[in-house]
Amino acid sequence: MTTNQNLPQTPTNTQENLKLAAKNYAIIAVVGLIFTSIFLLTFLHYLDLIFKHDIGEWFFYILLVLLGTSISTFLFGTMNSVATYKGHVL
Repeated sequence: MTTNQNLPQTPTNTQENLKLAAKNYAIIAVVGLIFTSIFLLTFLHYLDLIFKHDIGEWFFYILLVLLGTSISTFLFGTMNSVATYKGHVL
Protein backbone atom coordinates (compact mmCIF):
# COMPACT_ATOMS: atom_id res chain seq x y z
CA MET A 1 0.00 0.00 0.00
CA THR A 2 1.51 3.32 -1.10
CA THR A 3 0.72 6.79 0.09
CA ASN A 4 0.93 10.09 -1.72
CA GLN A 5 3.00 11.68 1.03
CA ASN A 6 6.33 11.02 -0.69
CA LEU A 7 5.30 12.44 -4.07
CA PRO A 8 6.61 15.92 -4.92
CA GLN A 9 4.06 18.69 -4.92
CA THR A 10 3.52 20.27 -8.35
CA PRO A 11 2.43 23.89 -8.63
CA THR A 12 -1.02 24.50 -10.01
CA ASN A 13 -1.98 27.24 -12.41
CA THR A 14 -3.23 29.70 -9.84
CA GLN A 15 -3.77 33.36 -10.64
CA GLU A 16 -0.52 34.23 -8.85
CA ASN A 17 1.50 31.80 -10.96
CA LEU A 18 -0.11 33.05 -14.17
CA LYS A 19 0.65 36.67 -13.26
CA LEU A 20 4.26 35.75 -12.55
CA ALA A 21 4.57 33.95 -15.88
CA ALA A 22 2.99 36.88 -17.72
CA LYS A 23 5.40 39.27 -16.00
CA ASN A 24 8.37 37.19 -17.14
CA TYR A 25 7.11 37.17 -20.72
CA ALA A 26 6.58 40.93 -20.56
CA ILE A 27 10.17 41.46 -19.41
CA ILE A 28 11.46 39.27 -22.23
CA ALA A 29 9.34 41.17 -24.76
CA VAL A 30 10.55 44.58 -23.51
CA VAL A 31 14.19 43.48 -23.64
CA GLY A 32 13.59 42.18 -27.17
CA LEU A 33 12.03 45.47 -28.25
CA ILE A 34 14.94 47.43 -26.77
CA PHE A 35 17.42 45.19 -28.59
CA THR A 36 15.43 45.56 -31.81
CA SER A 37 15.36 49.36 -31.42
CA ILE A 38 19.13 49.46 -30.94
CA PHE A 39 19.56 47.27 -34.02
CA LEU A 40 17.21 49.54 -36.00
CA LEU A 41 19.09 52.69 -34.97
CA THR A 42 22.38 51.05 -35.96
CA PHE A 43 20.84 50.06 -39.28
CA LEU A 44 19.65 53.61 -39.94
CA HIS A 45 22.92 55.19 -38.84
CA TYR A 46 25.07 53.06 -41.17
CA LEU A 47 22.52 52.88 -43.98
CA ASP A 48 24.85 54.13 -46.72
CA LEU A 49 27.65 51.81 -45.70
CA ILE A 50 25.31 48.82 -45.41
CA PHE A 51 23.86 49.26 -48.89
CA LYS A 52 27.29 50.08 -50.33
CA HIS A 53 28.48 46.62 -49.31
CA ASP A 54 25.17 45.05 -50.41
CA ILE A 55 24.18 43.58 -47.04
CA GLY A 56 21.02 45.66 -46.60
CA GLU A 57 18.63 42.77 -47.17
CA TRP A 58 20.45 40.65 -44.59
CA PHE A 59 20.15 43.42 -41.97
CA PHE A 60 16.50 43.96 -42.83
CA TYR A 61 15.56 40.29 -42.40
CA ILE A 62 17.46 40.05 -39.11
CA LEU A 63 15.49 43.12 -37.97
CA LEU A 64 12.21 41.47 -38.99
CA VAL A 65 13.05 38.27 -37.10
CA LEU A 66 13.96 40.20 -33.94
CA LEU A 67 10.82 42.31 -34.10
CA GLY A 68 8.58 39.33 -34.84
CA THR A 69 10.06 37.33 -31.97
CA SER A 70 9.59 40.09 -29.40
CA ILE A 71 6.05 40.89 -30.55
CA SER A 72 5.00 37.22 -30.58
CA THR A 73 6.49 36.81 -27.09
CA PHE A 74 4.33 39.68 -25.91
CA LEU A 75 1.22 38.53 -27.73
CA PHE A 76 1.27 34.85 -26.82
CA GLY A 77 3.04 35.04 -23.46
CA THR A 78 1.82 38.17 -21.74
CA MET A 79 -1.73 38.36 -23.00
CA ASN A 80 -3.41 35.24 -21.63
CA SER A 81 -6.51 35.19 -23.79
CA VAL A 82 -9.12 32.47 -23.81
CA ALA A 83 -12.02 32.07 -26.19
CA THR A 84 -15.08 29.85 -25.98
CA TYR A 85 -17.26 28.90 -28.90
CA LYS A 86 -20.74 27.43 -28.64
CA GLY A 87 -22.55 26.58 -31.81
CA HIS A 88 -26.09 25.46 -32.48
CA VAL A 89 -27.23 23.50 -35.49
CA LEU A 90 -30.44 24.80 -37.03
